[in-house]
Amino acid sequence: MSTIVRYSYAALGSVMLLLGLIGFVLPVMPGTVFLLVAAWAFARSVPAVHRWLHGHRWFGPVLQRWERGRCVDRRTKWLASAMLGVSAVVSGALLADRPFALLAVLAVMAAVLAYLHTRATCRVRH
Repeated sequence: MSTIVRYSYAALGSVMLLLGLIGFVLPVMPGTVFLLVAAWAFARSVPAVHRWLHGHRWFGPVLQRWERGRCVDRRTKWLASAMLGVSAVVSGALLADRPFALLAVLAVMAAVLAYLHTRATCRVRH
């Protein structure tokens, strides 16, 4: 792989990681989706960061389950759904005077929910 392609993957991974971290703090952004893309990009560019993400106590298990079986555990699905619900309420309040923007935001949220809940559900041992 060329150096420019590797740097491009690393830049994409860095941006997605930053957005993912923001998404875990702010209820209006789906952090998990950004972390999945970041892990994918870092696997192709900076293996050390990919390993760090996989070993992280919060992100690691979700990423490992996704890469191993393309599945999401029930808790993560419902937590993401709840956060999107909060985001929908906040978006409704902030975009009340812009109905087309609100409709667009809600449509994206609905698409994310549909995608999330049509993925296989992993069994998690506690």
